[in-house]
Amino acid sequence: MTGKYPFGQGLAVTFCSAVLLVLAFPTYSFSFLAWIALVPLIIVCWRSGAKAAWAYGFLFGFAVAHGIFQWMYPLPAIKVYHCLLLASFVALYPAAWCVLVSLTGATSIFSMLFIPASWAVLHYLKSQVDFLSMPWGALAHSQHASLPVIQIASITGEYGVTFLVVLINTSLAQYFVTRKLNTLVFSGLILLGVYSWGSWNLIQAGEGEPVTVAVLQPARPPLLPNAGPDNFQSLAILEHLILSVVEKEPDLIVSPESFFTNWQNNPTLVSRISTLAERAGVPLVVGVTDIFKFYKNNDEGKDYLEGKQQNSAFYIDPGGMILGPYNKHILVPFGEYTPLEGKVKWPEWLVKKSAGLTPGNKRVAFQFKDDVVAIPIICWENIFPDFVRRSIVDHRSVILHLVNDSDFGRTSASSQHNSASVFRAVENRTPVVISSNTGPSQIIDSHGRIAAQVPHLFETGTAIGEIVPGYGRTFYNRHGDIFMLLVCVYMLLYLCLSWLKPLTMSGHRQS
Repeated sequence: MTGKYPFGQGLAVTFCSAVLLVLAFPTYSFSFLAWIALVPLIIVCWRSGAKAAWAYGFLFGFAVAHGIFQWMYPLPAIKVYHCLLLASFVALYPAAWCVLVSLTGATSIFSMLFIPASWAVLHYLKSQVDFLSMPWGALAHSQHASLPVIQIASITGEYGVTFLVVLINTSLAQYFVTRKLNTLVFSGLILLGVYSWGSWNLIQAGEGEPVTVAVLQPARPPLLPNAGPDNFQSLAILEHLILSVVEKEPDLIVSPESFFTNWQNNPTLVSRISTLAERAGVPLVVGVTDIFKFYKNNDEGKDYLEGKQQNSAFYIDPGGMILGPYNKHILVPFGEYTPLEGKVKWPEWLVKKSAGLTPGNKRVAFQFKDDVVAIPIICWENIFPDFVRRSIVDHRSVILHLVNDSDFGRTSASSQHNSASVFRAVENRTPVVISSNTGPSQIIDSHGRIAAQVPHLFETGTAIGEIVPGYGRTFYNRHGDIFMLLVCVYMLLYLCLSWLKPLTMSGHRQS
């Protein structure tokens, strides 16, 4: 590749790519920018050596991480160095990708396919590294409102959408470098096929009778680390919201994560909640927790109960019987538990005392109407595609996403969080009901459309929607990440052939 960029100019172009990509995500949500954001970065990497490409990729990832994770800044426990460390860690993945891009060229369809394949593989790996897993802000999530495009996720998972976005960026970059239309036409036909197939899917009617679900958005302020919320005040809010929706005869009412705290030590509270459900005559799902996350003084005072603590969802049937709980499986590292505790002594300036939660180990489904079940997930469990996929049972199902993002204030955190649930609905053809403390609370159908919502942050309200439960009978739901396996195989074959080709040419010259 000729015409190398001066390093300073390359940094400026890289920063432009980062800005364009950040603008594609909520709250800006200029999703179309994701289809062109990587073009300058790809061209710069083609015209750079591996070392310069690594630097460009690291700068790009560092800037994008700050742009997407800006909601971390209001958290009392988060210092500047925490943000720098997180951004540096996240930046390692695009840095590695840019090195791989620099080793390819704008010469063929095969190299063009390698570039999105390597991005998808690196993102997949970023989701699989135990407590370092960070699938938040996947490139695909920028397209959560592009409904025809994202229907392909029912086959490929969100990784297929990520692959497609990078593919279009790569083909545009190749066109600008070579002025040849072959790769641009090739990727354009793929995009047209995906869009057409997705549009056809959107007009297909769901199978079975619909159910009516009501979500409650109490808009309660952030939990105070020492005083905590008043459970009976929460009960008064719950009662008011439930009575406002009962006359519309919902089949299920859902409240958010952490609506009550430490209720097992308060039998009077439990009895009154049970009576409320019985009075309403509608099954109710409530979030209960014993923790306070993300506070710098978690290690001050007795904020935690001794013994097992869990972040849970309980089901209360119309007769007032309390069933469950579902206990959250995937805990937030350094907030709900301390990774490698007992094996690694984390410095106090870096890691504050966590809540010490115990993860759940059992899948739970609440049957609330005939053969319809509700499958609860809590907080950031929704950003793990395979976890949600494996939670789907062979019944008509609705996924309940209980979340409390109040700590993040009026930032983009909630919108980014919700965008992942759109993909979980499409991947499994199963509607997702988001009950968020401070919003936006949404009812999402099995194609990712918003059926009802309380759209504004910190607005008390309810949303009621009619949705058709899903069976989870998609290719992705049944077979998992087959697409990613194929992409990984292609990437490895390309690297092997690229490595063998110089050796073969060298052998010919010697003979």
